[in-house]
Amino acid sequence: ADIIKTIVDLFLNRYDGFSNYQKLYDITVEFDYTFIKDNSLYPDFAKIYFNYGASQDSFNLIKDGTPQSFSYTFEFDSTTENDFDVKFEISNGQLDLSNMDYSYLFKCIENPSGNSILQQDFNLNFNGALRNLKSFRYSNSNFLLKTSHSFSTSNDGLIYHNTYGRTNKFEIIYSIKADGEWYTSIFSTNTSESLVRTFNITEFMTNNNLYVFQDFSVEFIIIGNNTSLTVNFIELDISNPSAATILEEYRIIDNILGQTTDWIQFNSSTFTKLGDFGDLPANFSIEYRVTDYAGLQGINTTYNGNYQYIIYSQEKSITLIDDTINLNTNDRDISFTNLGQFNNLDFLDVYINGFRYGTAYLIAGLYKVSFGTQNNVDTLLTYSDSLLSPDIYSNIDPVDHVSWDVDNDDYFATVKHVLIDDDIIITNPILNNQSNQLSIEHLYDRG
Repeated sequence: ADIIKTIVDLFLNRYDGFSNYQKLYDITVEFDYTFIKDNSLYPDFAKIYFNYGASQDSFNLIKDGTPQSFSYTFEFDSTTENDFDVKFEISNGQLDLSNMDYSYLFKCIENPSGNSILQQDFNLNFNGALRNLKSFRYSNSNFLLKTSHSFSTSNDGLIYHNTYGRTNKFEIIYSIKADGEWYTSIFSTNTSESLVRTFNITEFMTNNNLYVFQDFSVEFIIIGNNTSLTVNFIELDISNPSAATILEEYRIIDNILGQTTDWIQFNSSTFTKLGDFGDLPANFSIEYRVTDYAGLQGINTTYNGNYQYIIYSQEKSITLIDDTINLNTNDRDISFTNLGQFNNLDFLDVYINGFRYGTAYLIAGLYKVSFGTQNNVDTLLTYSDSLLSPDIYSNIDPVDHVSWDVDNDDYFATVKHVLIDDDIIITNPILNNQSNQLSIEHLYDRG
């Protein structure tokens, strides 16, 4: 059976009239079918053919008697081809067809570049908008061009170009006339967005050594399938820079608990020490955000040579209520009053001169550390963390293969050959003190 499908002229004429496009289409044929064999004693046959121009494609159909779906897409060139036909050949069976559908897609391929161009654009020209304002010297005024828009796009796997040869799904081309000449600046994105975007004309003129602002226009370009754009408004703001303010904010990130504070407004010039930030975690990062008079924001998270976090401890003055220990009695407690200076923690590690003496527990408003009820090693011996430095080293040279270092978490050992006369010297640098000034008062202007 032959099925002849003629493409109506109305469809072709709609797109073939574009002389700068190749006349190429993707045609997709889809249908559902079931092939049921008549006589199991004889061979069966079921095949589909596509004939278009000088080309023929063929496919075997599934013949197991179950419902099947078929879909095939081929390229059709209306320059040389007028029609196509679909042909079924079957024997010893019944072929039931349903839901046969033909779809045609104009490929939008430009000639001769070969680029896929599917574009919409419009230009908003504001000729004479500044006529009553004469010409502005940018040093006296601040010009902000604001556009409110909603842009959405999706990815169909194809790469599209705009008529400028670029592949950005969305572009805003700002054209600025200054000092008698036109200049352009392009914003582009490939992701959906819905916002008010601000273009700082004054900043653009400053960067390009321009003096007098005379006119402007805005061009919007979108490309690609299923791409849409809604422009809500375009607004030119003219203000006095001296009246504008800069908003400074910070927030603290606790790197241990993963908690982040809200943005807090402040004046960085009045902050000179970490204590100005209030209570701080033991390990934290500072995020700093500044919003300029144009509404543009910048966020900085690293300071002083890209340090990304701060380990912080704060000394607290305490007054011991009971500072006497008598090992011949049961008076073996040291205590001080809880004033919230340690955030009401239930227990504290007690260190004296770097050595740990035990744990102070919060009991009835007092932090108490006890030295037990009897004199033994556990109650009288202080202890510390490991004194083994990660920077420990010796004077031997393992490269000679006659002496060796063994560096373990719990010990450091050095062995030398008996014929080597020099003494073994192990150096264990317990303290490595480094400091770096954090210039809090220059968060905004220096970082």
